[in-house]
Amino acid sequence: MPPTASISQPEHQRHPILLSPALPSELLSHILHNHRHPTVLIICGTRQHFLASLAQDVLQQLSLSLHHHHGAAHGGSDTMHIPELNLPAHELLIAPLAQVAVSRHIRLVFVPTVTHLEAWLSVFVPRDTTIPPPPQPAPQQEDPSSGSSVSSSNSNNSSKAQPALMVYGFLSLHRDTSEWSAQGIGNTASALAEAAHRSKFRATVVEPLEFDEEGEVRDLSRLLRETVPILSGAVRREIEHGRWTGRTVDVERVMRRWFRIENGEWEVSRVEAIPLATQPDEDMYEHSQMPEGMEEAVERHESPEWAPLNPSVPMAVDENMSEGSRGLSNPEDIEQEIVQETEDPFR
Repeated sequence: MPPTASISQPEHQRHPILLSPALPSELLSHILHNHRHPTVLIICGTRQHFLASLAQDVLQQLSLSLHHHHGAAHGGSDTMHIPELNLPAHELLIAPLAQVAVSRHIRLVFVPTVTHLEAWLSVFVPRDTTIPPPPQPAPQQEDPSSGSSVSSSNSNNSSKAQPALMVYGFLSLHRDTSEWSAQGIGNTASALAEAAHRSKFRATVVEPLEFDEEGEVRDLSRLLRETVPILSGAVRREIEHGRWTGRTVDVERVMRRWFRIENGEWEVSRVEAIPLATQPDEDMYEHSQMPEGMEEAVERHESPEWAPLNPSVPMAVDENMSEGSRGLSNPEDIEQEIVQETEDPFR
């Protein structure tokens, strides 16, 4: 079972992560409790669509809570006496001072297309924002009775948490577009990883919890089992369930090249846990598999040239494997070379 994401990661661990799908309310609660300025939340979609999804999510949770309390209070009677119930409000509707203070310093960005996302990541600079930083906590004061220093704030752990460059709906943004391919997903993933690395943020991807075309919950295991064509611009066949033409690859193989896969903390509180894909051996993430010179660079929190997390996991195209740098101009030649590298990805 994948480890649960935690804010107590060692400082040198800046590897991008892919968390299990979350509802909009779960995502916002996670950010408010675990992240700090200058964390950036990128919503893949329009503001109206996200707010509508959030409102529907909160209303559904309140309805389920109301139904549960009503059944317990009235023994399953069909008559509701809502005034008699004392239900706790959703935490996002309470808005305590701490929540309001944190939310004011979280940067929120909406990107409707893959092109918008890649363009925004290419020019992302943490200081280029109108969101002000939070006020600094008061200095520690010495307790005269005990002689020990006492801090006026208990947020030391959160102040040390690494800011995140979080994308909500990364794969959903690519789906049903010409970028739904190993090449398209890999290009955007490399842009995200590079932007987070140069800004000393931690790249984080979370998918919305939604349903597929067959009405099944699209959990993380289903997401990773989806197949995509090697190159962008491929078309589906009209027969046999619309399978892709040419060679395909699992989404899992593409994402593992750039991201570690972990459970979100919302998995613990959710009533029905979401099944997750089996994780590879931890040796897969050892520094010994990094390119030459990367181990020392990671320890110094810097890198002379950004590289994928798992170079041993083949992928169609990344920033160090562009068509021009490899001397390939024919798409068939590109696909043939990619196929040779991906015949046995887990050997």
